[in-house]
Amino acid sequence: MGLIRLREDTFRHHLCGEEVVAMNEEITRLDSPIDVMCLIHRAMAAYAATVEREATRIEVRGSLQPFRSAFNEWASALLHLSEVEVELLTTSLRRCLPGGELGEQIERQMRAVAPSGTDEEGQAEQQVMKTMAAYSEEEHRELVEKLQDVLEVLDGEIGRQSVIDRTRQHLYVRVLALRVAQDDHIENERAFVLPLLRRAIGEPEQLDMARRLLIDEGSESPDWILQWVARKLGPGERGVLADLEARIRKPPLSAA
Repeated sequence: MGLIRLREDTFRHHLCGEEVVAMNEEITRLDSPIDVMCLIHRAMAAYAATVEREATRIEVRGSLQPFRSAFNEWASALLHLSEVEVELLTTSLRRCLPGGELGEQIERQMRAVAPSGTDEEGQAEQQVMKTMAAYSEEEHRELVEKLQDVLEVLDGEIGRQSVIDRTRQHLYVRVLALRVAQDDHIENERAFVLPLLRRAIGEPEQLDMARRLLIDEGSESPDWILQWVARKLGPGERGVLADLEARIRKPPLSAA
């Protein structure tokens, strides 16, 4: 993580046509289909805050059910999104590395933006991208591991009639660790992954990526992720999501 953040200003200079909207600002439009990740991030942060709040409300000798319900709603989507992101986003990042399918295109764009850059600067940017691709996979593994840490505590409570103080403390600590890991993940995706994918990947492929992030074709209720995101958005942002939904409902290019 340190290397990625060390080069953030330079990386943004080379690859960002514009800044991703800040987390506390309303999203009024998506400049690129892959920017739907910003709406997903908004939902992820909101569900995490709900779960942390429920963790503080757990009472000794009380019930875990309110916490379980909130956590399951967050965790099920987090697991799904992590799996899809590893498949789609990490693969796409590797295509952008030197020697990858899109590596030469990225290098040309970087030279066009900063033609006076030195070889040393160019090598530094390549190292950032390599680190970013490897770190993206590691981040997803860490998220799943910390999610499983919470499940481990919950599984230990099966059959227990009421909550003990140790359980309450362990749950809060592990939920907080999961939320921090998610926040780091979101920060790095917004700072590095989204600008790179927006610049390197065309709109048809971005639309397909957005469709696979939001529509779970293997589920009996394929729209559940779409609905999960929409529940945590304001009216204006739900409209933005609906506009994108209309576009991704069209058959993918491979089926055309």
